[in-house]
Amino acid sequence: MRSILTFLTLFLLLIGGSSGKDKTIKLGVSDWPGWVAWYIAQGKGFFKEEGLDVKLVWFNTYSDSLAAFATGQIDANSQTLSDTLPMVDKGVKVKVILVNDNSAGNDAVVGGMGIDGVRALKGKKIAAEVGSISHFFLLYTLEVNGLSERDVTIINMTTQDAGVALMERKVDAAALWEPWVSRVAESGRGRVLFSSKEAPGLIPDLLVVREQSLKDKEGEYIKLVRAWFKVTNFIQKNPGESSEIIGKVLGIKKAEVLKMLGGIKFFGQKENLVSLGKENRKDPLSLYVSGERVNKYLIRFKFIKKEVDLDSIIYDKVVKNAAK
Repeated sequence: MRSILTFLTLFLLLIGGSSGKDKTIKLGVSDWPGWVAWYIAQGKGFFKEEGLDVKLVWFNTYSDSLAAFATGQIDANSQTLSDTLPMVDKGVKVKVILVNDNSAGNDAVVGGMGIDGVRALKGKKIAAEVGSISHFFLLYTLEVNGLSERDVTIINMTTQDAGVALMERKVDAAALWEPWVSRVAESGRGRVLFSSKEAPGLIPDLLVVREQSLKDKEGEYIKLVRAWFKVTNFIQKNPGESSEIIGKVLGIKKAEVLKMLGGIKFFGQKENLVSLGKENRKDPLSLYVSGERVNKYLIRFKFIKKEVDLDSIIYDKVVKNAAK
C-alpha cells in the first residue's frame, strides 16, 4: 500500500510539475521599442489578468535571439518577417501568430557628417549586422537608390556596435534601428539618409512561435495575444506612462521614447485581423502583401533558395480566437 501511495504521489507531482512547465511561455525580446512594449504587459499586470505564465527573455544582441529561437531555447520570439523567412527556408518549423507593429521610420541607414545622400555612400564603409534586418534594409536602400552591395564595403557589426562605430567615425555610415538612430542623430555625428518611413510595409515586426509549442499551448497563446491587445490600447491612451516603462528597459529618457513611438505603427486587434486574415490577402496591411515583397528581395539577395509558402507559416486562428 505504501509503495502504491508513493507511486501515486510521485505521479501526481510529475503531472503537476509538467502541467506548470507546459504553461510557461519563454518569449524572446530585443531592444526594438515595438517589442520592448511586451514589458508593459508585465508591468501593468496584463499577463496576470489573462492567467499567463510568461518569461520575457532579454537579448542584448538581436541575432542571438534568432539563434536561441531556431535551436528551441525559447518558445516564441520577437522578430521581423525578413528574418523569419530564411529560418523557414532552413527547415525550422514556425508559425506567425501576431503582428506587433510596422516600422514607419525607426529603421534607417544613417550617414556620418559630410555624407549628403545614399548615392554618396559609393566606395564607403557601412556597418550592419549581416544576416539581420539591418543588413536587409541596407541592401534595399542601396538598390532603390541606384547602388548595390558591390559599390560599398559592408562591415559586420551588431546594431549597438555599428551605432558606436559611426559616432566614433570608424565607419562612414550604419544601418540601424531605434534607439540607435536617435542616439546618433542627437550626438550630431550623423543623420538619417533613408528610413522605413519611405518603405511602408517593408518591415513588419512579429510574434513568431515554434510549431510544437503552438500545438502544446495554443490556449496560452490566445491569452498572450489578448494581453498584446491590452498593450496597444494602453499605449494609445497612456503614451507617457508607456514611454516611461519602455525607457526604463532601454535605459533612455521618456522624451526619447515618445519620439520613437512616432516611427512605429502598432497593430492592435483590428489591424491584426486584417494583416493575418487569409481572406484579406490583397489589403495593403496584409502580411501576404509585405510577405510577397520580402520573399522576392530575399531571393534576389540570396538569403533564401526559394520563395517561402506564406500560407504555411501565417496562422490567423490565434488572433481570431483572441478577438472573440
